[in-house]
Amino acid sequence: MDVELNGHEARVLGVLIEKGLATPDHYPLSLNAVTSGCNQKSNRDPVTDFSAAEVTVALTGLQFKHLAGVSSPAGRGVDKYRHSAAEHLGIGERDLAVLAELLLRGPQTAGELRQRASRMRPIPDREALQAVLARLIERGLARRLPPSPGSRAERYAQCLCTEGDETI
Repeated sequence: MDVELNGHEARVLGVLIEKGLATPDHYPLSLNAVTSGCNQKSNRDPVTDFSAAEVTVALTGLQFKHLAGVSSPAGRGVDKYRHSAAEHLGIGERDLAVLAELLLRGPQTAGELRQRASRMRPIPDREALQAVLARLIERGLARRLPPSPGSRAERYAQCLCTEGDETI
């Protein structure tokens, strides 16, 4: 996959995907909602403190990369932002849920991914998760990592943003 994101774009895309899947009644999102999602203290690693200006720049970058767009509801003055990752990357909702977790929390084991992504889209068993991971790896959107020190479980990471890879 020829998509390369910076750290801000990766966080914003992860937020748009997560909120679109987990809270569809509140989606698409205003700039304030995207900024709050980026700076959320739970379910994020690392915790960030992005300004609205930084989020705006990231949203613009995602628009140029065909991964996000603006929705202006009729009769409303506030622009709302949505992702177009499913269409542009050619993946389904379970794949999106796993990718969002990797974008928002960094490298994780299969067990962590299944538990966390299941709050967005059910992943019934380990085999279903392995099928999702195989598709993401085949498309160049994720990769396997060796176990972290003191662990035997291999981990998985997203491949859209390589900023901070030295800490993996």
